[in-house]
Amino acid sequence: MTLSDIIFSNTYTYTDFHRRFSLLKEFVEFLFYKNNQKHLPILERFERFCAGRQIIEENKEAIKEWGEDFFKEVVSSDDFYKVLSGIEDDFKKCPLFVLQTPVKLRVEDIREIGKWVKKNVDGRAFIILKVDPEIGAGCFFSWGNDRYDMTFESMSKRRYKEISSRVKEILNSNT
Repeated sequence: MTLSDIIFSNTYTYTDFHRRFSLLKEFVEFLFYKNNQKHLPILERFERFCAGRQIIEENKEAIKEWGEDFFKEVVSSDDFYKVLSGIEDDFKKCPLFVLQTPVKLRVEDIREIGKWVKKNVDGRAFIILKVDPEIGAGCFFSWGNDRYDMTFESMSKRRYKEISSRVKEILNSNT
């Protein structure tokens, strides 16, 4: 498994990749230039690095899941900037799955959707989440050039005659 694959395995959204990758770069630079605790395991140094910083707990835990060996491989390379650049280049080649919903999703829901997308659509795909309260119920997503509009608004436009005749029928039966 490549370093990129390790990151991709538990990172589901475009935004989370960028947050975690930025944190990874900061931490690796810290290890090389500012770290005076070389006697401690890398993950313990990461915990200390995170102390006092405003880091989303989920991102911190996801990075720790990458494991000691992940960081040892990055740190032991001849040029860690080249390694990080390679990871970023791999990310740029990943497909994007755009998901638009009427409400903000919970972190747990995003994780489950992300796992589903990686399992059923593409193992290297990342989700771009958009919230648009105007779409009402349902969701809208796109994959490559394909677009799927499953919103109530879209459905009601496509089936307007059927819905309006049914509503009139119900109203007439109640009078």
